[in-house]
Amino acid sequence: MRKARVHPGLKKIDLVVTSARYHESGDRLLQARGFERRGQVWSDTQLFDRETLALRLRQGQRVVSGQETDLPGDYEIGPRLELEDAGWIVAAGTRSGRDDLGVPLY
Repeated sequence: MRKARVHPGLKKIDLVVTSARYHESGDRLLQARGFERRGQVWSDTQLFDRETLALRLRQGQRVVSGQETDLPGDYEIGPRLELEDAGWIVAAGTRSGRDDLGVPLY
């Protein structure tokens, strides 16, 4: 039986966001669901509010959007998340005037 290999780029990532929930108006993030890297392993599913996610981005942590794969602890990596000058949290390459993580809603 062959060993399954985890994506090598995951070693450089601190947090993978897999889904999000927005305010009723649709412009501000309420919560994001994701997984935090803890050494060689990933945490169970965690919920991050907007302030916590923005703080992690200000601290320079590498936060990306992604999707879980069939192999536990492996993710399809999407764009890196950034904090715009106006305070919006967006996926790299998008400028929309609102929070947009580029992940499905939950």
